[in-house]
Amino acid sequence: MLFHVAATHTADNCPAYMDPNDPTRVKNKEARKRYKEIAKRTGVNVRFIGFGAPEHAIFAAIEADSPLAVDLFWAEAFPYKQSFRLTAVT
Repeated sequence: MLFHVAATHTADNCPAYMDPNDPTRVKNKEARKRYKEIAKRTGVNVRFIGFGAPEHAIFAAIEADSPLAVDLFWAEAFPYKQSFRLTAVT
């Protein structure tokens, strides 16, 4: 099943604006390096990820067997405070 993810975060929660030594930024940077490994472990296939600046938005198309798999991937691959909407694409 294909899912569309639309995520947003505030400037205050944006890893790009965080101090380089902030634990959240460090964790995010490490997760970004391992996103393919995280995807494989959580059973998702990332078809597309795009970033919208300065809106602090991320858009993705992800194949998975369930919304839970996408949820687990997203929480680990983008480990900072944000809101996201998950929509099944039919």
